[in-house]
Amino acid sequence: MQPKPISAAQNGQVEVLRKFVQQKGDLATKLKMYKPAFFAAVQNGQNECIQLLIDAKVDVDTRDIGGETALIWAALNGHSDSLRLLMASKASIDTQDNRGMTALMWATVNADIDCVQLLINANASLNAENRDGLTAVSLAAQYDTPECMRLLIAARADLDHRDDEGLTALSWAASREHGDCLQQLVDANAAVDIPDNVGNT
Repeated sequence: MQPKPISAAQNGQVEVLRKFVQQKGDLATKLKMYKPAFFAAVQNGQNECIQLLIDAKVDVDTRDIGGETALIWAALNGHSDSLRLLMASKASIDTQDNRGMTALMWATVNADIDCVQLLINANASLNAENRDGLTAVSLAAQYDTPECMRLLIAARADLDHRDDEGLTALSWAASREHGDCLQQLVDANAAVDIPDNVGNT
């Protein structure tokens, strides 16, 4: 059974969570419980609980075991309202998890155009690289998320970036036969003759 604050945050039980926040007790113990409750609220899009914990001085940039922050989880789960709330609270938008993935990358992989647009509007790094050297554009091509590709192209992301294997977004789109993404890249004048690490174009 989950501790009551975590369960309350997960299920949007604001008053139960508020009683925990307001009760007297050791501050260090309470702060330790805020972190998992905060992640539970964000992962389930419970915005009133998120705001309550922010007001209680939870660290908005705290990380879980995988290096994810609350903002990354909001983007990963497509909770655009939670994402807005966290950005308004000055949460870092370009933090990378243990795989080097940013919120923008996760939103792109999951084809969440609302979250992608929000992050672009907030000046998220368009060309950050994950641990494999992939950018958001590379991932849009790889996972075939053409609407996200369109937004990234419009925002002037680097279309000719080479990942750790020397592959560009155009290479990924072509090799996986993701025609819509491929056409967008060609129309945006992405280079078609950049060789990978073994000389293939």
